[in-house]
Amino acid sequence: FLGWGGAATGTKTSIALVMSTNQTVRASFGIPLPVALDNPNLVWTTGGSAAWYGQTAVSEDGTNAAQTGLISSSQQTWLQAVASNLTQNCQLSFWWNVSSQSPDNLAFALDGSQLYSIAGEAVGWKRVIVNLTAGTHTLLWTYAKGSGDIPTGIPFTDSGWVDQVQIGIAPAITNQPASQMVAQGGTAILNVAASGTAPNYQWYFNGKALAGQNSASLNLNNIQPASAGSYYAVANNPFGIATSAVAVVI
Repeated sequence: FLGWGGAATGTKTSIALVMSTNQTVRASFGIPLPVALDNPNLVWTTGGSAAWYGQTAVSEDGTNAAQTGLISSSQQTWLQAVASNLTQNCQLSFWWNVSSQSPDNLAFALDGSQLYSIAGEAVGWKRVIVNLTAGTHTLLWTYAKGSGDIPTGIPFTDSGWVDQVQIGIAPAITNQPASQMVAQGGTAILNVAASGTAPNYQWYFNGKALAGQNSASLNLNNIQPASAGSYYAVANNPFGIATSAVAVVI
């Protein structure tokens, strides 16, 4: 149970309501928004003609995501988060999806300015990365409907979804791998380092990814002529990627 809506407010499972005329009372059930959006560090609010809610039926990560509230023609439903007191420039990353009929759309605004919108019957999950400056920012997702849907025979869910909202720093290479000359049968060790939020690594040899080589160090044992070539690493996280310089092993 998430809370009451309409003529009632609050999150207690049992309430008393005195009415002198007909009123609408809604009970909302679902996964809490901080859980569905994978970010309990942001302050989440929702409103409009209906509230967003967490659910498990549609998600990018296979667990849960936030879904737009059920609205009718000429209505809208919004989801907002405030990122407070960021101490340095960073990036916002999130996944979103929509199934709608134009002009209905899901839009994202930063500090009151709309940056992106998506619409269509089967858009699919897409990642968005937005640069944030140090300070405080308001993040707003809004699903808005037009005057009415037109029967086209193309099915759509009339909903939008947001998943995996994260704030962090894109990787940057801080230590480059060095070229080496190694005798046949010898060992070469290549090292790379990257700043940023928990970067992952992938090493490449002559442009092809090396399976299982995902650490900051690459050990090349028993060097043979076939081992000679160009090596580099790619660091990545949800906020971006960075590619190292090429190290030549001969």
